[in-house]
Amino acid sequence: MKRAFRAFYRDESGNVILLIGLLFLLLFGFSVYAIDMSQTMLVRTQLQNAADAGALAGAFAYGPSGDTSGAVSAAMLAANANDALLDAGDANVMASVGISAADVTFPEAGLVRVTTHRTEATNDPFQNYFMRIFSPNGEVGEMTAEATAGFAWVCGGKCLKPWAVPDRWCDSAGTGDCTNGNGVFEPELGEYYSPEGTGYQDVDAGVPITIVPFQGQGAPNASLTPEFYYAIQFPAIGKEDEYSPANSGLPEYLSWISGCVSNNVTVEPGDLLPVQTGASPGNPQARGRVSDIIASDPNAVWDPSTKTVINSAYTESPRIVKFALIDPEYGVGSSPKHVKVAKIAVMFLENINGQGNISGRFMYLGDPDGIVCEDPSTPSFLYKTVLIE
Repeated sequence: MKRAFRAFYRDESGNVILLIGLLFLLLFGFSVYAIDMSQTMLVRTQLQNAADAGALAGAFAYGPSGDTSGAVSAAMLAANANDALLDAGDANVMASVGISAADVTFPEAGLVRVTTHRTEATNDPFQNYFMRIFSPNGEVGEMTAEATAGFAWVCGGKCLKPWAVPDRWCDSAGTGDCTNGNGVFEPELGEYYSPEGTGYQDVDAGVPITIVPFQGQGAPNASLTPEFYYAIQFPAIGKEDEYSPANSGLPEYLSWISGCVSNNVTVEPGDLLPVQTGASPGNPQARGRVSDIIASDPNAVWDPSTKTVINSAYTESPRIVKFALIDPEYGVGSSPKHVKVAKIAVMFLENINGQGNISGRFMYLGDPDGIVCEDPSTPSFLYKTVLIE
């Protein structure tokens, strides 16, 4: 009996089968873990993408106006347009991340935070594939993602109209409001100018403005007035590598009025823009191009309550245009004939008359491709959204 037991104990003929079985069990366990973990990582990525999209959209709507209700709506719309895996079973069910207004918060002024989720508390837990064997409901804990976005002021941009308008400077008559004492804005050359202190700023959003074509040639001179606009050329001096004009004079000027000839051209504070010598800004063809822009979106109107354009047939009305505001203290009587950019303005085009006088309103504009100001807290007419975390 003892011999039989020792013989059985020493018999190794079945060990290989046991080892192979154990190995297969381990491989199956690792495979199960790898599949479930890959699905979990996928869901986390989907939730983060949705949170990022919601935060950026919310910050864009929040913008400089501080419209929290609009920010909440925009954030929910953008985030909920994203799907995330809900059930990794045989059906591989995808569903919207389904955030609510409670998932959009404002941690501090200028910031929007969005939280996306797959949790029991929000009635949308992620159901994985294999781990349900060990967990009755098959959840992978509390899966959430957060993103916070804010806006930064933009001082440089692309696709400007070929117009340059003197930035506002201050009258020295002692009124303190840059007027002649009778409520009329009437500065004179040589008086005080500061881009932040006297120039047009974000607080001017909604203010009507009429710009008048400068009929002379060359750079600004002693007859400079605040409403003049000059026909200018792109690119800026020293940025010739950005763009080589196919035409010159009037044809080139007309092309830039009609649309963005090159998306490579950037304009920012300090740039020197040549004044067009072969194009009168108020000529009939130029007036026609501006009229065409206004006619392309006839139902768009200015809403004074929100300081935005409504009833447009476009996501962004073509009647919203950017142009350069120039330093009124630079270039007077200078040669070569050019002007110096102080900032970029945004206008909603409302009318152009037979003399080429263009009327519209200053406004804010989100510019995702804009160049952020050196001090991103410096007010401007342009802004962009950025992810903070």
